[in-house]
Amino acid sequence: ESSSSSITFGFAAVSPSLSSSPLFHIQMRLLDEDSDPAVWSTISQTFAARRVRKKNLQSDSNSSYVFRYRVRDSIDYLTPWSTPSLPMSTLCPSSPKSPTPRLKKAEKASVTLTWDHAPDEVTTSDDFLGYEIF
Repeated sequence: ESSSSSITFGFAAVSPSLSSSPLFHIQMRLLDEDSDPAVWSTISQTFAARRVRKKNLQSDSNSSYVFRYRVRDSIDYLTPWSTPSLPMSTLCPSSPKSPTPRLKKAEKASVTLTWDHAPDEVTTSDDFLGYEIF
């Protein structure tokens, strides 16, 4: 999920055998011709959630970011670095926004969401692949 200055992303569940309360060391890297591919910036060394929203990013169409993480407990690192994410970018301020989902029905083992049709400029774009719900 992106806005004009933020990106929200998530990553896979961690094996319970690693830690009952895993923490995540999360890093990002700006992809542009001036950035050093070996330099990563730490977002957090003790993040507890698997969904992250990174704010205050550049909001131009030429800026893409990749993210990676590793799992730790309160003492030490438990995994190597993940494979870097696919490149992600913020939305241009003029980009059309997808409609907000609304809860239609909630049951013990399922939920049903509904939303208005996305604007044609979103769904007819070559970049539009579909919807993903977290």
